[in-house]
Amino acid sequence: MRIPKNHRTEKPLFDGGYVTFEGATPKYHFYVQDHLGNNRAVVSQTGVVEQQTQYYPSGAIMTSISFGLSQQPYLYSGKELDRMHALDWYDFGARHYDAALLRWQSIDPMCEKYYHISPYAFCANNFVNAFDPDGRDWVVREYDGKDEYYFDREVRSAEAFHNKYGNKDNMRYIADGTKVTLDGSEYVFSNEGNGSVSIDGAKKDDYPILYGDKYTIFGTADESCNGETVHQNLMGTSYTGGTNPEDYNGKDNYQYHPDFPSEYGSYMHDLMYFNNSAEGWQDALFNTSTGVIKADLLLVQYNMWNASNSNTLTDRMRSQLTAIAFSSIILSKLLMRSIGIGYNYTK
Repeated sequence: MRIPKNHRTEKPLFDGGYVTFEGATPKYHFYVQDHLGNNRAVVSQTGVVEQQTQYYPSGAIMTSISFGLSQQPYLYSGKELDRMHALDWYDFGARHYDAALLRWQSIDPMCEKYYHISPYAFCANNFVNAFDPDGRDWVVREYDGKDEYYFDREVRSAEAFHNKYGNKDNMRYIADGTKVTLDGSEYVFSNEGNGSVSIDGAKKDDYPILYGDKYTIFGTADESCNGETVHQNLMGTSYTGGTNPEDYNGKDNYQYHPDFPSEYGSYMHDLMYFNNSAEGWQDALFNTSTGVIKADLLLVQYNMWNASNSNTLTDRMRSQLTAIAFSSIILSKLLMRSIGIGYNYTK
């Protein structure tokens, strides 16, 4: 961000994008990210694609095209690309990363945890599957064949587990005090209180989701995403449809990362609904407010793009169905507005 002559912050950032100003009028720009958090595109609040960026696996830029605006610098892993002195280093906070060399420019502050890995190696040389949030450590996200650990507040015994879940092959009971070795560390699961997890003797923060190689551990705080509520939406997704993940208070929760590229549009669409105080099927079908219809248009445009660019046939079909469904919904809402029968549920 820069401070221009009028002393007003230029391009203030928010989670998922940034804001520019035309006079006193704010204009919102949203990032479209892949599963590693790379900003693949920038889309305006009206659904217009303003910037597209393609990367080599290392994070080096393959192509970056802007349409009418200067390029914004937050790119690979969502980090700022510092082009000063033509170094082209990504600023990860704790240190800088050179995507051309696949190496950090200083040693890992956590290097004593990983004696078998060079302290300059990026993401343990597994940058296709891994990302590093701040230059201090790295985690792995894999959705096929992973184990998901979450605390079910209704289950306090093996009998309660059996009564609720039966004999499902894909589920197993984790008793109080169970020890599991994951990625070389010992995890201890406790059922006391609202549940907790210790990692090599140190208690894990009870709010965030921990993503690892072949596993995901959900938080246990009231505001954490309840792992039981993910993957419950349409077409096996977590965000496409009216049954989003929830926290333990039963409120919609956007902490969990989308599973499929087709969900990124749904995720951004739901956040825009949230910002317009809209949610659920009633607002999706009948809310004719301008902000809600803009979110619908953006959802259709993204899924039309993903239907041609996704790597899997199943995901392309998810996007096609979503685009068709919401194209019809948008036409219906515009018709309701034109004849004055649309109802704004968020007055």
